[in-house]
Amino acid sequence: MPVARIGRSHDARLLLQQSVRSMASVGALLDEITFEIPLKEALQYTKGKEKWTRADIKLAADGLAAGFLDLGLKPGDTIAAWIPEDDADLHVTQFGAAKAGITLAILDWNISKEGLEKTLLETNARALIYAPYRGHTDLTALLQSVIPELASYDDGLGVPFRSRKFPHLKYLVHTGFDIIQGVENLKHIFLPLEPERSPLPAIQALVSDSTPLFLPVTADGSRGAMLSHADVLSKNAWPVVSGVLSKKLVNVAAAAAGGAH
Repeated sequence: MPVARIGRSHDARLLLQQSVRSMASVGALLDEITFEIPLKEALQYTKGKEKWTRADIKLAADGLAAGFLDLGLKPGDTIAAWIPEDDADLHVTQFGAAKAGITLAILDWNISKEGLEKTLLETNARALIYAPYRGHTDLTALLQSVIPELASYDDGLGVPFRSRKFPHLKYLVHTGFDIIQGVENLKHIFLPLEPERSPLPAIQALVSDSTPLFLPVTADGSRGAMLSHADVLSKNAWPVVSGVLSKKLVNVAAAAAGGAH
């Protein structure tokens, strides 16, 4: 249908706008709603009583996406995320990966050691982002038992991380505040850039609603179906992300004590 013709009809124009919006990527939709009302509150966390506006989310997502690219990750790469579902770091990582054109393999928070090993082998993840504790379990120690090289690796020496068993794995990142030898801190990866210096517009031009985005991983390491940007939104696979992009105020309740970190 010619655009000039439907331009005279409010209903048709609205339908066209909705159709174009439905085909947009997660990152493009975040940009759109932020441009509309940047200071509108979008997220509330009962844990920590944090509040995020749309502008806060976009700033964090853009900074993390730029940080991923600065590390050497590129569109099409896979990152594994092992973070509780009520954690703001997971939601920022979801938005950041989407912005960078990266696929996110999200591990069940209670994944077994064997499931973790299977996931790292089968997904070819180039990075693993994890919360340092699951209850009283030290997940860094668990990772060292799965990735022996991690125990002796010193990132302060400027030598890239290498694992014989997981040759594709180049970066380990934790979401805590402590300094952990051999592991990057997620908060140090953020790279705020002026718009004219940002690589994200060029990346976003390559990302569409059909770009792979989410690979769910169960507790035993089994992989679900790969979901695209469109699938994630239409299937409500990431409820917090979908809620924000639907212009709702999303309240994220804290997980039960056994699942918190």
